[in-house]
Amino acid sequence: MAPRKAVNKGKKKQTTGGSSSRVNFDATRFLGPIQFARFKDLEKRTIWGENVYRLTSTGDFARFVEIIEERGWVDLARPADVINFDLVREFYANAMPLDDEDPVTFKTMVRGREIRFDRDTINDFLGQPSQLPPDTYCAFTQSIAQGNWDISALTQSLLRPGHQLTWNTQKTYPVRAKKDDLTIHSQLLLHFTLHNVMPRSHTSDGTVKALQFMYYMENNLEIDIARVIASELREMV
Repeated sequence: MAPRKAVNKGKKKQTTGGSSSRVNFDATRFLGPIQFARFKDLEKRTIWGENVYRLTSTGDFARFVEIIEERGWVDLARPADVINFDLVREFYANAMPLDDEDPVTFKTMVRGREIRFDRDTINDFLGQPSQLPPDTYCAFTQSIAQGNWDISALTQSLLRPGHQLTWNTQKTYPVRAKKDDLTIHSQLLLHFTLHNVMPRSHTSDGTVKALQFMYYMENNLEIDIARVIASELREMV
């Protein structure tokens, strides 16, 4: 689950000498005044919970269920549906580095307890669906780093006949596919991707990154789902 992203994703330089350093906050819940300030900001935002997929192995969505079960992603597709929104906000507030120059540590604090969200911890939480060594990048992650898109394969695998990806204004590279241009099965893959893996508030289309993930899902290609989620969490922090 994740807070709805703000329109302006740029970070402002953090300082300790301003008014935020004089704010009273509960030190048992927050690492510092900046984290408390972020918590107050997150109170203004909507929290997007993961979807719970309770589908049968027969019928129109049998293929989706097969993919989830074969990959060992059942816990990801059927998460807890009771959410304490304050705890979620504490998680994201305390995950914020103490300074803009500091790297994301993949650690946070919730009610005084340290919580890790690195790849190995997430993999354990999901029942270890990935058996790759911790220092090995899966084929999907490598393809994203390289920007290696097989447009013809994506189109043929995910889109309805006669439909194409949407390209940038200069027509030099594809940027997304409209949900209505996807097959019914691909629309379900997109729904799962944008709610449970790469949370987005805008779900009427899928970026090329999301389409690549869906293509790898559909075609039984290598995905280290824990690394993907950890990477998404780092971007949100």
